[in-house]
Amino acid sequence: MTTYGFSCVDCGRCCVHAPRLTIDEAFRFADTFLVFPVLYGAFFPKDQKEAVDRIQADKKAGLIHVVPVTGGKEDGFLTIGICLQAYRDLANDMCPMLDEKAGKCRLTNSERPLYCQAKPLSPFILPQHYKGYTPDQTYSYCVHEPPHEGDDIFYQDNKIQKDSILAKNQKKAREAIAYDFHAMHLLLSAILQGAFPKTILSVPVLYQRCMEEGSFQFPIPIDLVFTTTTMHPRTRDESALQNFYQQQIGLLKRITEAKWGNHQDQKTMKTLLTHHQKVLANLMKGRE
Repeated sequence: MTTYGFSCVDCGRCCVHAPRLTIDEAFRFADTFLVFPVLYGAFFPKDQKEAVDRIQADKKAGLIHVVPVTGGKEDGFLTIGICLQAYRDLANDMCPMLDEKAGKCRLTNSERPLYCQAKPLSPFILPQHYKGYTPDQTYSYCVHEPPHEGDDIFYQDNKIQKDSILAKNQKKAREAIAYDFHAMHLLLSAILQGAFPKTILSVPVLYQRCMEEGSFQFPIPIDLVFTTTTMHPRTRDESALQNFYQQQIGLLKRITEAKWGNHQDQKTMKTLLTHHQKVLANLMKGRE
């Protein structure tokens, strides 16, 4: 019987990538992270029963849309999800909350994004899909088998232990992600109904990308999310939106003035800065 215990040792290994954020966290960390909505997904042939069962479970949990695909190269299911991805800058996605000298996060565990609090588990993987779990090498310092004294025993008898701290954090993060996913249903429905036929935001284009590369991951403008996400109270609060854009503009200015990244990254960030300034100006005009 394999039993895994967890205790954070502040090694900084899981901080090499900035986290995914909930909508609430995007507003809370607007002066810290560049925030980009990311559309992601993959294609699964219908004869892959285990994979199909898993994506149907993910759909039931409110984490993805599942689109049946027929008449193409292969019949199966296209999965489409959306999340808010945080970045330090476009050339370096190491988490800005990592104190590189000390090798640990500047935030306490309760202050961290829910995505971070759930590590080494993922909010995007349901507990029943952890059968035969083997920890990633990234977590070799904090996940112990056999457990150390004082560890959080999170995996035993071939399953996640629901009463463990990690499992509870994972559940909390998953529920927040599912709520955000539901909140963005207007945008996702528009994509599925072909509202953006000449862009990447269309089922045929996403399916084609899966046929070529196996999966897809596309950043999309955040104002597109905010203007169609009418269920979440933050996106209906003009003061909160104004503050968000002001903080993102300030962050972009600091990044471009510091000349982080390569030339193309700088050009992209300056374009994003101009875009955010226009969105903010329209918000301000609407309040006059």
